[in-house]
Amino acid sequence: MKQLIVLVDALGWITVERMGFLSDLLPYRKCLTTVFGYSSTAIPSLLTGAMPEDHGHWFLYKRALGKSPFVGASLVDRAPGNLGTRWRVRVRLQEFWRKRAGIQGYFSLYEVPMRVLGDLAPVEVEDTWAPGAFPETPTLVDYLTEQKLSFFQSDWREPDAEKIAKARRSIQNENPDVVLLYLTEVDATQHRVGTTHEEFDAKVREVEKEVRQLIDDMGGADSVGVSLFSDHGMTDITGHHDLLAILKEAGLERGRDFEGFLDSTVARFWSMKDRSAIEKVLDSISWGKRLSDAQIKEWGVRFPDQDYGEVFFLVDPGLLILPSDMGSAPLAAMHGYDPADPTSDACFLADRDLGLESDHIISVLPALKRRIEGGF
Repeated sequence: MKQLIVLVDALGWITVERMGFLSDLLPYRKCLTTVFGYSSTAIPSLLTGAMPEDHGHWFLYKRALGKSPFVGASLVDRAPGNLGTRWRVRVRLQEFWRKRAGIQGYFSLYEVPMRVLGDLAPVEVEDTWAPGAFPETPTLVDYLTEQKLSFFQSDWREPDAEKIAKARRSIQNENPDVVLLYLTEVDATQHRVGTTHEEFDAKVREVEKEVRQLIDDMGGADSVGVSLFSDHGMTDITGHHDLLAILKEAGLERGRDFEGFLDSTVARFWSMKDRSAIEKVLDSISWGKRLSDAQIKEWGVRFPDQDYGEVFFLVDPGLLILPSDMGSAPLAAMHGYDPADPTSDACFLADRDLGLESDHIISVLPALKRRIEGGF
């Protein structure tokens, strides 16, 4: 049986239930717990069936324990006229560093200060979707390749419409055994307008329509096995806080008293002169929590070399660290919160019960393998 496998970024369980997404064609529906992190964490876990500490990907940036590939960042930081904050300069530097470091995966400088960037290393150097990207934890793509199955795989760099158009051409001209699609615009739309806006609902209905058409293109519901899932949910934003300003009020400044990175919902700290002073400030904040070693272990994000950080602070669902190294403009919705929060839940939908081994996203790959091997 032909297989249609679709990963819809940020199609949360709450949205699936609220909108009855493809409920007639995909009656087997399961709410899944995601991993702690962002798509940079969750997609590798979906593709490998492994927790972050096993596949190695957590955030987009980590500490450069050796030499940083971002050569010259500190010089740009010291250049007159705030050169490192200029958009055109950053775009050119981004492409220069991408080529110099041989980065094939997703890479953006966002608003990371040049001084901070000089101590960092990118995580997605290899293309997450390429064969062999995770040598210790083989992916779905590795499996399809090893099984010598003919398959179409969308390019994550392209707009969703182009991905779908190419999939249709492949179905018509090549008739692949498997069509593997990764759609990203549901995620982008929610960041812009939130989780219940009419524009977002229209985008979800558009995806629903396209999936129905792909099923028809592949011979209809009786001829194709359909598995559709997401990496995480999405949470509407209700407020934001300036964490660096709070630390500064307590006499603690990045670059002097500590180094670290501010993601949108997580602050990471290392090279701390007085760790206890930083932890004291973090523990006094009512709108987030410092993560304990037990929590880090439970979430499967223990990295012994601490290249992602030594102390971690997570904000409450619905809040943002703003400004952060990822941006200074508010968003309508975000993800990357406590995986136990219902708005973080991912989904798994199929035309039949695939017997997922758990309610966690790492159970998706084994189920897909069984389905392909069993031909159902």
